Amino acid sequence: MTGSSAMIHVLLLSYPSQGHINPLLQFAKRLASHSGVRCTLATARSVLASSNPSAGSVHIAGFSDGGGLDDAAGDISAYLPRLESFGSDDVDDLLRSASTEGRPVRVVVYDPLLPWAWRVARRHGVPCAAFFTQACSVNLAYAHAWTGLATLPVVGYNLDICIGMFISVLHIVR
Repeated sequence: MTGSSAMIHVLLLSYPSQGHINPLLQFAKRLASHSGVRCTLATARSVLASSNPSAGSVHIAGFSDGGGLDDAAGDISAYLPRLESFGSDDVDDLLRSASTEGRPVRVVVYDPLLPWAWRVARRHGVPCAAFFTQACSVNLAYAHAWTGLATLPVVGYNLDICIGMFISVLHIVR
């Protein structure tokens, strides 16, 4: 592939926590190893300032989270709205500037803990996909809760549900 118009530019948006950044970074590295794929991993600048991810062929970008969790006095309920407000504006700018610079983002891969990310991508007409950073068994537990197979909150210990979830995971792994 020649020229930036033939390049597939993937923007990966991570929740600003190492347990979320690292899986997305590893996925980005695998994508970037393919010819014609450019990957940009973006997360909050407050985290990037305190860490130095070894990105290799992955480009790193930052977005504002309004000063970080420390500025919110550790209160996650105060932090998340600021992350959405500041982050969505900056991601909007990232998408616009990439397009202006001749390397438009073709797809956004986002951490589901950034539920606003898909709205920003859609405003730009960019398809998006969620990337769950936890183990598939956790996703299965979410699916059981969503479909009503398991009720929340879990009270006591329901052995039948636990065994059923374990068997479901075994079938998926095979």
